[in-house]
Amino acid sequence: MQTPAEPLTKADLVTRIETLLPAIAQRARAAEDARRLHDETIDDVIQTGFFRVMVPKRYNGLELDVSAVTAAGRLLGRVCASSGWVIPWLAWHNRGLAMFPQSVQDEVFAGGFGLSAGATTLTGEARRVPGGYRVSGRWSWGTAILHAGFASLGAVVADDRNRPVTVLARRHNLILHDVWHTDGMRATGSLDMELQDAFIPDDWVLDGAEMLAGKAPGQLINTAPLYRCPTRPIAVLVATASGIGVSEGALENYIERLGGRVLAYSGGKLSRDEQSHRIRLASVSAEVKAAGMLFDAAVDLTAQSNRGELELTLLQRAEVRLWAAHAIQVARHAVQEIVAASGARAHYLDDPLQRGMRDLNTLSGHIVFDHDRAGDVYGRAALGMELDRQDFGV
Repeated sequence: MQTPAEPLTKADLVTRIETLLPAIAQRARAAEDARRLHDETIDDVIQTGFFRVMVPKRYNGLELDVSAVTAAGRLLGRVCASSGWVIPWLAWHNRGLAMFPQSVQDEVFAGGFGLSAGATTLTGEARRVPGGYRVSGRWSWGTAILHAGFASLGAVVADDRNRPVTVLARRHNLILHDVWHTDGMRATGSLDMELQDAFIPDDWVLDGAEMLAGKAPGQLINTAPLYRCPTRPIAVLVATASGIGVSEGALENYIERLGGRVLAYSGGKLSRDEQSHRIRLASVSAEVKAAGMLFDAAVDLTAQSNRGELELTLLQRAEVRLWAAHAIQVARHAVQEIVAASGARAHYLDDPLQRGMRDLNTLSGHIVFDHDRAGDVYGRAALGMELDRQDFGV
């Protein structure tokens, strides 16, 4: 029996995350160079209690809806996109850990939360053996694995008609491949993860069909709506939050620059004295605001589902994905315009604007932000056409 932990609200968590922003902003350049977040950043977040946000209450968790996770990611994204990406994913993965049997939950939540990476692509192969499975495979995009103790990985059981499963591997069983050499989101440490004939016990393997049916072992124990509502909309919004924050941080930065930037070869004229610069400020401000409002609408809809206040229709699930993809597209354009209007100095490596632009360009390459695919799914849903379950996940 765990000692009761401090109850925290979304507002409490947001306030605590806000206090970390100056230090995280100071570490952003060094984190990018190291291609991983500082351990101090993870330790600071642990102290806030944020990683308990989606842990079941039976383990002293908070069982809060997606808005608590995205609010933190959005704030962090204002000063460091990689922090705004990694930290919410680590928090969100606790919801996935809650799907496993009690014996697994007892271990991973022993300290109040688990730190887990994840890759749902079915690039692993599981072979049935007494007491469990032998699993081999390689998975890309291992965000946060450098800070995690576990990894949740997709695989198929080839000798059982390629039955999909999710395996939970301990970090020490993984071989990590340092392939994360990118032009943006460099501090996410998203290395490739590999298992070579690793033994995974039965309790550490989830059946894909049971998860689709809402009958995973953990869902029979943790019965709150958070653990029974659709997974994909939450994941989409966790992915989006940091990018929205990047655009909001860039706009704040741009306003500060316009107030004091002297135009070259202008005889001392300030940027703010140029009508064209004021008009551009209005344009990018409207774009950033529009992206944020669209994101807010998607978060509000999904949060209601998380709280059990409504059951998302397929059309609503398609809307969440479309709104998120469109919000990122608009935010990315706004940041590109801000950098273009900020002069050559914005391209110094110490300048947060150029890093924000590179980070947002990279972030927007995630599959959930494929605007054409999101649009097609929405169009088919809106027109009552046939839909593929793969469009929605679990």
